[in-house]
Amino acid sequence: KKFGISNAKKILERKIWLGMSKEMAIESIGKPNDINKTTGEWGVHEQWVYSYDFYLYFENGKLTSWQD
Repeated sequence: KKFGISNAKKILERKIWLGMSKEMAIESIGKPNDINKTTGEWGVHEQWVYSYDFYLYFENGKLTSWQD
């Protein structure tokens, strides 16, 4: 109910996708080990660092890319 049926299915399958919220990412793959945050006039950019050399990148709370 919280994220809708379609998103809930992806979260249960531990998937990530562009546009997902930070809350959805935590539900799907867990909390990051570290967060690097940059704030500017364009908004807030966050790099989430996971222990297995995996990174998520958020712009203003929405996932815009990832690196593995």
